[in-house]
Amino acid sequence: MLAHELIERKRDGGRIEPAEWRSLASAYARGDLPDYQIAALLMACFLNGMDRSETAALTGEELDKAGNVEFRTWITLLGAIGDAKARVVCYEPSWHHGNAVVTWPIA
Repeated sequence: MLAHELIERKRDGGRIEPAEWRSLASAYARGDLPDYQIAALLMACFLNGMDRSETAALTGEELDKAGNVEFRTWITLLGAIGDAKARVVCYEPSWHHGNAVVTWPIA
């Protein structure tokens, strides 16, 4: 699996299969993918959304196996899935977790 192929597919409105998500999350957790590639993928998800099966593939259990349990949380916060996009008030990274204060608009 080449990350840039998945990024291009998602950018072009395609979907990423569950096994590809797991492989991508594992590679990122191992440090095999640079942050800029994950950022590009998240931007593609933000712009084009994710379908239910893509989202379901990102279970906490699967991401925990890869060592990256926050990935699903961040794509939700950034509006890649769901209708309401959060506004990040502040963000503080640490060695293992990213801590943020966010707000959501209430209709």
